[in-house]
Amino acid sequence: MVALLEVGNCVPNWRAGVLNRDFVSQLQEEATAVCKEFPKLRLIGAASSGESSTSSIALGEGNGRTAFAHFVVQGLRGDANGWSFDSVTGRSKLSTKKDRRVSFEELFAYLHEQIANWSVKHRGQSQTVWCVPAVADRSKAKSKLDLVQIRKDDSLKKLARSEEHTS
Repeated sequence: MVALLEVGNCVPNWRAGVLNRDFVSQLQEEATAVCKEFPKLRLIGAASSGESSTSSIALGEGNGRTAFAHFVVQGLRGDANGWSFDSVTGRSKLSTKKDRRVSFEELFAYLHEQIANWSVKHRGQSQTVWCVPAVADRSKAKSKLDLVQIRKDDSLKKLARSEEHTS
């Protein structure tokens, strides 16, 4: 099971039970504990502690969308295929090796790089995607968790790209 979490920048609100700005940190701690109990559970979060999700009207066919939502859609359409994350450097890179599948690890690597770059370029602020369990822990696993298989004709990808250009 995969959960994609986009938590806004939480400000303290005692009525809502939010007493500090550490909601994302607390969420990561709880998620780590839950993932140990349920080893097939994977989570990807849109922004790290102290950050907020960036958005734009230009994303999402002109209807407005967060960078996280936009790049999740693009990644699952196939753009994440071939991406990997180096936990030592904290950087993602695109490989020439592509298998026409998008795994959890590839989606995380793609989101980590694309959202970080987009947020700095278009909003002048950092946005760091996180995952639980950490990708470094997942690399020890014997198999990747494949999320989608990309069709050979890429018709979904071509359709999506043509819709973006006609809006």
